[in-house]
Amino acid sequence: MGLFGLDNKDKFLILDLLTWMHEKKADYTNTFCHLMDLSPKKDELFDDNDLMNWKKRWKERLSKNNDSPNKYLELMKNNNPLVIPRNHKVEEALEAAEKNDLKPLTQLVKILKNTSPRHVPSKIIVVNDIPRTKSGKIVELAVKNIIDGNKVKNKEALANPEVLKFFKNLKELEY
Repeated sequence: MGLFGLDNKDKFLILDLLTWMHEKKADYTNTFCHLMDLSPKKDELFDDNDLMNWKKRWKERLSKNNDSPNKYLELMKNNNPLVIPRNHKVEEALEAAEKNDLKPLTQLVKILKNTSPRHVPSKIIVVNDIPRTKSGKIVELAVKNIIDGNKVKNKEALANPEVLKFFKNLKELEY
């Protein structure tokens, strides 16, 4: 949110924004892009009176510890991703790469260069399969648990639990 220092009212400011986002079903990334004046298109959602009132309070708070809009914008840009890749897009790019078509992967990497560092994977590893529920949903937490050496809960809900063996002691993930 671009806030420097601490203020007793900060938690209310944050909670009010999150509550507004929840009530309006506002997308996190789009909301923060709007706050940074990076919205690619006009969205009537952001003309809401409650948000306008919140923004007045937010701008007052920004002015307390910060005399330059560039400072808070820089802080926000470094901590709020402009793009978060969707799993199916990453999968499409990796599947194409397996077929020697690097164009989708190149496009994805180009887009990811505009994201904040903590939202870009440090490694991309091509795998034959990933765990999915019986209804077809990707189960990323199972992979994370295996990689971290933790037990995977609800293995019986997986359609393909055998793929988890691949991720255990994966050399590419060693530091």
